[in-house]
Amino acid sequence: MVEDGDIVMFNRQPSLHKMSIMSHRVKIMPYSTFRLNLSVTTPYNADFDGDEMNLHVMQSMETRAEASEIMSVARCVVSPQSNKPVMGIVQDTLLGSRGFTKRDTFLRKDMMMNLVMHLDTFTGKLPVPAILKPEPLWTGKQAQSLILPDFSMARFANGRPDAEERVRGPRRTAAPRAAPPPCRVGHPDDETDELSPGDTRVVIDRGELLCGMLDKKSLGTGAGGVIHTIANEFGPQGVRAFIGAHQRLVNYWILHRSYSIGIGDTIADAKTMDDIVATIDDSKREVKKLVEKAQNNKLECQPGRTILESFENNVNQVLNKARDKAGTSAQKSLKETNNVKNMVTTGSKGSFINISQMIACVGQQNVEGKRIPYGFLNRTLPHFTKDDYGPESRGFVENSYLRGLTPQEFFFHAMGGREGLIDTAVKTAETGYIQRRLVKAMEGVTVKYDGTVRNSQGEVLQFLYGEDGMDAVRLENQKIAHVGMHIDKLRKMFEHKFDDPNYGRVHESPVGQPWMRPGLAEELKRDPLAKEELRQEFEQLLEDRRLLTDPRLGPFAKGKADPPSPVNMNRLLRKAQGLYPVDASNPSDLKPIDIVKKVRSLLDKLVVVKGTDALSVEAQYNATYNFFSLLRSQLASKRVAGRAPRPPRRRHARDTPAAVAPVGACWSNTASRRRPSTGCSARWSRASCSTDASRARWWALWPRSRSASPPRR
Repeated sequence: MVEDGDIVMFNRQPSLHKMSIMSHRVKIMPYSTFRLNLSVTTPYNADFDGDEMNLHVMQSMETRAEASEIMSVARCVVSPQSNKPVMGIVQDTLLGSRGFTKRDTFLRKDMMMNLVMHLDTFTGKLPVPAILKPEPLWTGKQAQSLILPDFSMARFANGRPDAEERVRGPRRTAAPRAAPPPCRVGHPDDETDELSPGDTRVVIDRGELLCGMLDKKSLGTGAGGVIHTIANEFGPQGVRAFIGAHQRLVNYWILHRSYSIGIGDTIADAKTMDDIVATIDDSKREVKKLVEKAQNNKLECQPGRTILESFENNVNQVLNKARDKAGTSAQKSLKETNNVKNMVTTGSKGSFINISQMIACVGQQNVEGKRIPYGFLNRTLPHFTKDDYGPESRGFVENSYLRGLTPQEFFFHAMGGREGLIDTAVKTAETGYIQRRLVKAMEGVTVKYDGTVRNSQGEVLQFLYGEDGMDAVRLENQKIAHVGMHIDKLRKMFEHKFDDPNYGRVHESPVGQPWMRPGLAEELKRDPLAKEELRQEFEQLLEDRRLLTDPRLGPFAKGKADPPSPVNMNRLLRKAQGLYPVDASNPSDLKPIDIVKKVRSLLDKLVVVKGTDALSVEAQYNATYNFFSLLRSQLASKRVAGRAPRPPRRRHARDTPAAVAPVGACWSNTASRRRPSTGCSARWSRASCSTDASRARWWALWPRSRSASPPRR
């Protein structure tokens, strides 16, 4: 008999990858259906429309132990196939997450108390409310920060709604900027620093959500997001606890806030509809002109195409352009309050193509990549005249789903849809047979205790799994900074210019802040051995750059190097800077020559393939070169020693007193974390900071060290 807490195996067929069968803990509930967490449905490819799944109850302690330690859901969050999560926040929770972390989401005390009631980690002490009068109000970001573990990250959200509607003035010293591309999704071009008016810059600092909205880009299955970072930093139990707490928190909030979607969300205003009709009419006239050109033998034949192929290509371009333009008009007409656009922007469901087809026009229907072919004699359907090459007779659906399709359009749409179904059925059979052959061929391949990969006969296939012995689950793609960088910038960042009279100052500028202690620069200039060591370090960086971007043999011939690496150096360095009391306002005590020697010693210790014979040495070189290049780039002597001090940033007109900390700001020490305070702020916020983005900028300007805190009043 199965009881609460028992380990069972759960499976949904077809079992296409290892996450199709995972172990779960049982909770006995009434009725006769399986129930499971929504986030787990993604790897199973399961939904709730009648899917059948299999549950296996293990009979021995050995199999239960293996299932819980190898196959548990928490240990399968990150996939070894693509070094990124296969589970994330989905559906209602994802939709609510963006609204919950908006700047204008405030929570009254009763709601805040009900929310923290759902948290396992609540200590019984609420954070200081962001607003005290006329009534205490907490922000959604404060509630979100209660469940975030202690980690830091910075990335961009999907982009603010109506980003394409912004108006940008010309530059003062240059030509006017080009208009932004329509319907771009991402960080707006004019938001390049820490200030983000659209709140699209997500900054999490030591477990505090300082600014930004959490959407699919942060909470989804993308590499480097919140789920991926927590899984790598805090392990299976950490990521399991976060997903559960986040779902309970946001689901309770969206339940009481409510969210509905209706036909009114797909209705554009009268002006937009007029624009869409005008766009489609223009495209029809243009196609008519192309037909007349072809009939009068005036159409230019494109290279490699017949006259008919050239005509079809031109018509396709015109109709696709009309569809895109009409869709852009429809998208622009929807405001931030539109529920459909909200879902698309968050990433929980739908796409901008769906919005276009619902509001503007469905567009051209294709069969085998071409317009609908003639099925009858010189015509597609009996409803049209013979030899009609116009848009309507060849499958262009000018109506939207809202307006409704004509019988002819409906038939063409069904033809396009039927092709998709047939393709799916054929591909399922083909890929299933391919996978069966692969599984049968490799079923005996295992990694043995000596690290080699062997088959059932004991023959060695690889001396090291993947040639580098790395666990794909723990790898993260990281950018090697000096690869693809302009040579002038590279020299400025990495090369020690001993001949420069201002050597030892930031950017070798006479007014630059010194990054070495007094006298060290002169000492280095007089030491020929040290100069040679630092010169060799820079030459090695140039050699790394040359080998990695070699057009014939280099793995990153296009100049962008982001290899999967076993250690996230940026996160590790940020964590170290936060842990140790380094005074960022003073020059570094580190000697560049000591940094070079330490890095070299570290690389000598990182041995993947042991042995001194030629084959082992070559295997070690191949297994570690990408990672060693990353380490040499991140831990370059000039970069490490000069990482702390920065020149003071020039204040712009937009840097209001609310965006820059006043000298007399006092500090509070709540929840054992030092945070700025003016007596009426949240744990990390200041009352004078009007927005979360300004707080992020304030933190960026202020030294992070604990010893460099402002004086108390």
